[in-house]
Amino acid sequence: MPLFITVPLLSYPLRNGGYIEYTDHFISRYLKKDLKKVAFITALTSIVSSFSNLGSLRVMYDLFTGRFEYLNKLFARSLLQGFSLAAFWSPYFAGIIAFVGLFLALFILEKWLHFNVLLLISILAISYSIAWSLAIKKIKQYVFSLKDYFTNVALNVHTESIMIISATFFSQRVLLTNFPAFLSSLF
Repeated sequence: MPLFITVPLLSYPLRNGGYIEYTDHFISRYLKKDLKKVAFITALTSIVSSFSNLGSLRVMYDLFTGRFEYLNKLFARSLLQGFSLAAFWSPYFAGIIAFVGLFLALFILEKWLHFNVLLLISILAISYSIAWSLAIKKIKQYVFSLKDYFTNVALNVHTESIMIISATFFSQRVLLTNFPAFLSSLF
């Protein structure tokens, strides 16, 4: 639950800092084909998911939902595929430059404080988004963005909560079958 509430705060420094406009420029200049756009979203979601877990879906959705209007189904699939890929290759790995500090802070604080990782991610999402906004001199825009956060994101956490509870229940039911043994032998 804390991930659903706190990790979306990271999308505000991205919006306020002009990173979205740069990404739009990159997409329109270099990713002309739909397949390249989907691959880009899948890869980016996979990288962000590697350290922010389910909260990354909300961040990616908030950042790119209006940019792929005619590709709604492909956009949703690329988000899910990117999130699924992160589960296979990385419980804690991050690559893109803007998130290296977040990754290092999570890694160091976990070793140093011995707190629960979910709690650390939540604390870091809040503090990192504030620090990032201060660093790019967009703290006023960040504070203004919090109104949107509290009216649109925080109030709608129940949808994501129901999704994760349902997925957890389903996974526990699957564990009671022979399917996990089949997958292990397959891989």
